[in-house]
Order: sequence, then C-alpha cells, then structure tokens
Amino acid sequence: FPSHDTVELTINEILFNPRSGDHDFLEIENTGQRGIDLRSLRLSKRINGECTTFYQPIKILRNIAPKEILCFSEDPQLTAANYPTNALHQIVQSMDLCSMNDDSDAIVLFNAHGRIIDEVRYNTTWHNRLLEDVEGVSLERRSAKEPGTSENNWLSGRATNGFATPGLTNAAAYSNSSQDTLSAWSLYPKVLTP
Repeated sequence: FPSHDTVELTINEILFNPRSGDHDFLEIENTGQRGIDLRSLRLSKRINGECTTFYQPIKILRNIAPKEILCFSEDPQLTAANYPTNALHQIVQSMDLCSMNDDSDAIVLFNAHGRIIDEVRYNTTWHNRLLEDVEGVSLERRSAKEPGTSENNWLSGRATNGFATPGLTNAAAYSNSSQDTLSAWSLYPKVLTP
C-alpha cells in the first residue's frame, strides 16, 4: 500500500444524521492514478484526540479505480431509494462502518500501516443555515485538494439532488483548475454610480 504522501483517497461525502429507518453513509474518492485495494482501508473515530477502535469497511476483494467514487452503506438499496440522484453500482455494502454522531464527530481514514489518509471533523453547524431540518441531508466535500477538516470545504447536499449524491460527483464539487480568476471577469459599464 502506498505511503500517506502518495495515497490520493479522500472522504468525499458523509451522511451522519439519516432519516428514521435509514443508515449513515460515507463516500470516498480516489483522486489518484492507480487502483487501491479497499481491504487495506480502516476507519476510526477520534475520541479525546485518540483513535482506538478500527473498522474495516470492505472485507472482500474490491479495488477503487483511479477517479472512482464509492459510497459505503449498510443497505445500498435503501440508500439508493432514499437518494434518487445516485449511482447504485457505486454504493457498496459495508457492515463495518463506524457510527457517526448526529451532531459532531471526527472520522479518520487509515491505510493498512496505520497512516492517516484523510480526516473529517464535522459539525451539524456546517450545514446551510437556511435548512430548517438537516435530518437526511449529507455534507458534500467541495475540493479534494482542501483539508477535510475545514468547514469551508463542505456544503449541504442540494435539495434539487434529493439532499445527497451517493456514488456520484458531488453537486458542491469544484476543481481547482476551473476556479474563477480575475482575468475571467469583466465589468460593464466600467463606471458604477450609486
């Protein structure tokens, strides 16, 4: 398994406060150029600064290909039914996900050697403040190049997409190569009056 410096996996989307009868889900994205054996991955929760219990989300032979997005869910069919903007073939059953608190938590992704690959420390306050109810609304990562621990790198799933996009590119995603630049903007007329 490549070292931490060369592994390009990110925690890409999380549903930590599911609707009644539904389950948490966690999505990862391989932003790199090589496939990675999912059996080598471990998840943990950071409690009082320590990770002591480790979960192996996938125990069967399954690779995540370059540029592939996979969603881990206890019940892929239910996840797909509850979130119609999905890629069912990219939702993988996982009976060994760490549970995520409904208000805040720290989820850490490790490789088989115990090196941290990615981490997200989320809080329900990261959701769009205009949402009256965030139950069943995922947080989607905006950029794999920005830290997963930054509130500014996460947005609530969009209502137009059913509040989550399991197995698909996030509606909130942007690539650093396509960010706006000052040279791409112009103002007409050049003079503004009050």
